[in-house]
Amino acid sequence: MKLLLDDSKKKKEEIAAVKECYQEEMKTMEAKHQKDMITMMLLLDNREKEEKQYKKEIAAMKEEIKRMEVEMRAKHQKDMAAVKDRFQTEIQAMKQKINEQHQTDMEAMRESVAGMAEFGNDEPRNDEYDDDLYDEYENDE
Repeated sequence: MKLLLDDSKKKKEEIAAVKECYQEEMKTMEAKHQKDMITMMLLLDNREKEEKQYKKEIAAMKEEIKRMEVEMRAKHQKDMAAVKDRFQTEIQAMKQKINEQHQTDMEAMRESVAGMAEFGNDEPRNDEYDDDLYDEYENDE
């Protein structure tokens, strides 16, 4: 009987040792689980912060793009106005040059006609005679 009691006592001690080992293991696992949960919460919080930061950066980039588009449109309009002004100036200069050339040509023609008159071609022109010839020419066709 003493053997049975000793055996029972040993088994109880073994059971108590296993329980204690189990409880220690559970505490270790619980501590590890808590540590892992805290780590995951921190990682999740960091990820959320990063996501908010990325969204802010994207919004800032979109605003920068809009600002640059407005600047580019304004610059384009300014450049186009400058080109238009330059072409208008060049066109006016060309017109002026053409007018001056025309005046020069007209002066040369007047001098030429005046020169012809000096050499005996000073009879007044008979417009009626010229008109009659033109009418006859038209009627012939």
